[in-house]
Amino acid sequence: MTASADIAATPAGRLAAGDTWARLARACTAVATHLPAAVMAYALIVWPLLFGDSEVSLSEAALGWLAQPPPKDESVLKLVAYPTFFGLAAICFLATAAYRNVPWSAPAFWVLALFVGFAALSGAWSEFPSLTLSRAVLCGAIAATLLCAMFGARDYTTVAAGLFWTFFAVTALNIAAVFVRPPSEIGYTGIYPHKNVFGYVSALILYFGLHGVVFGERRHRLAAIPMLLCAPVFLAAAESKTSAGLAGLAPVAGLVLCGLRRRMGLSPLVVFVLAAVGLVLIFWLGRDAGVWDFASLNQRLLGSATLTGRTEIWDVAALLSGQRPWLGWGYEAVWNLGADGVVTRNAVGFVRVMPTAHNGYVDALVQLGAVGLAIYLAFVAFALLELGRLIDVNARLGWFTATLFTFVLLHNLLESDLLVSSNQLSMLFLIYLFAAIRARHESARPGGALPAAA
Repeated sequence: MTASADIAATPAGRLAAGDTWARLARACTAVATHLPAAVMAYALIVWPLLFGDSEVSLSEAALGWLAQPPPKDESVLKLVAYPTFFGLAAICFLATAAYRNVPWSAPAFWVLALFVGFAALSGAWSEFPSLTLSRAVLCGAIAATLLCAMFGARDYTTVAAGLFWTFFAVTALNIAAVFVRPPSEIGYTGIYPHKNVFGYVSALILYFGLHGVVFGERRHRLAAIPMLLCAPVFLAAAESKTSAGLAGLAPVAGLVLCGLRRRMGLSPLVVFVLAAVGLVLIFWLGRDAGVWDFASLNQRLLGSATLTGRTEIWDVAALLSGQRPWLGWGYEAVWNLGADGVVTRNAVGFVRVMPTAHNGYVDALVQLGAVGLAIYLAFVAFALLELGRLIDVNARLGWFTATLFTFVLLHNLLESDLLVSSNQLSMLFLIYLFAAIRARHESARPGGALPAAA
């Protein structure tokens, strides 16, 4: 044996090695705890500030053609940032043995993995296989990063504090941007490339401001005041009707979901399904009675018969879906891909430069076909089931998670967000899904569920 081995074999040596490993584990726990905030800070602050000026102007969109389409977020910084986050999360996950505490039997994990796997497999029939594969790998890497971080984190309290201060910084930067940068042709964009992004980020500022007031300490409540004051102003400045309408609806809907679960035992999944079926039936009855059609109803409720051009986009999406109904055209390999893209061959006008279908569920159908849409909806269903279980064990965290889930799932009807590779709303959805699974799992052990304070 060597001298170093002799030392390690002594009780003092074993104790020193144990102390070193314990310090490493504590450091890894601290890193994992702050990784969700770091990922969100990159997506919400770093990338927009460095690479956020790629918005298509209305004049370019009206021509329906761009010789050089806007970059699809393939910056060098991004190619470094997300692999780095993933590497750190994986090291922390292994060093802290957090994998032992993950309830691997949770169906949401496996359906999410199935979606990512099917998205990667779609590269086999995609017209842009390298793009599809890289996007699927990115989606999987971000999901894995957040999973490892949330289960390796110290507790929800510290994770939420990091997210809160991230959104406080977002608020401050957007205050400066609104005063310094002129509005785009369709509304203020803040530090973001499009006013719709600024709109949903403003709604998130509102929610984390509420989180700070309801759950936080005195410093969180004080910091939340400018967030709560600025969020409505930002929503108005962005002129994003979708985000503005949902911003106030989602917290109320979250309370309703919690109340129905706690008092009647109804799962949020059941509530969402019943609401969707009820709305469809009301629409059909009104249409058959000649009271309205889709265009006139849109005009009455939202002030635009075409939902600001979305129905024209969905017409093209329906055409593409009909051409490849089962497997689709490939994950994130459909929209705004220039002369060689399938949209260019099948669309005219502004639709040619649309970055998405402006509906996440429609995009899942077009990109991955009926098979991919079924997996996508199964993921949503299992996420809502987990939300119900979270409400059972932690009503306060359940309300906040229900608020975020409601906003994302409804926003996904008019924009493409959920399980889009590097979308900020998708990231936040995954963070709180994993928090819900961990809270439910830990509630069955001594010590209870994750605390819900900021």
